[in-house]
Amino acid sequence: WKNHIKDNEKSMFKVVTSRVNALNKLSHLASFKQRKMLANGLVISSLIYMIQVWGGTSSYLIHILQVLQNRAARIVTRLGWGTSTKVLLDQCGWLSVKQLVEYHSLILVYKMESKRKPEYLYNKLSVPFTSNTRQSAGNTAENKIKESRIEYELNRSSFIPRSTISWNKIPAIIRLSPTVDIFKKRLKEWVKINIDIK
Repeated sequence: WKNHIKDNEKSMFKVVTSRVNALNKLSHLASFKQRKMLANGLVISSLIYMIQVWGGTSSYLIHILQVLQNRAARIVTRLGWGTSTKVLLDQCGWLSVKQLVEYHSLILVYKMESKRKPEYLYNKLSVPFTSNTRQSAGNTAENKIKESRIEYELNRSSFIPRSTISWNKIPAIIRLSPTVDIFKKRLKEWVKINIDIK
C-alpha cells in the first residue's frame, strides 16, 4: 500500500495534496458551508474511496493522510495551526482517517450480513461454527462472526480478518440495527467514542 498511498506519481497523497491546494485557493471566496461542501467533494471523497481495502495499511501511512485531512479541516474552519485534530474534526463533523477505516469497513460488513452480497465476500466472512456450543449459540444470537485463525501479520491486516475482529467488538445493539441508516448513526457515535483519532 506504500506505492498506492505515497510512492507513486498518481498516489493518494499527491492527488489529495493537489485537491487541498485547490480547496485553499477557492476558500477565500466561500462561506463555511461552501468550504465544507468543497472539502467533502474534493478531499473526503478521495480519502474514503476503497478505504475498506487499503485501511489495514501501516500506521505511518494513515498518519500521512491524517495530516492532509487536518490541513483541509484548517482551511474549512479557518482555525490556527495550534488547534487540535479533535477540535478541527468536530467543527467539520468529520471522523479521522483511522475512524473512517473502521466506520466504512463495518458498514460494508453490515450490508454483507444483511443482504448476503457480494456473495464471494459474504462466503469468506460467514464461516460457520463447527459445533453447537454455548459460545456459538451466543455469537449467533448477538450476530457475531466467527474469527478465523490467522498465521501471518499481512493477512491479519486485510479486510476480512480486520473487519471480523472490529465487527465482534461493537455492541450487539449496533450489530442488530434494523436498517442501514440506524446502523450508520449508532456506529458513528460508537466510533467517535471508542476509536482513537490517531
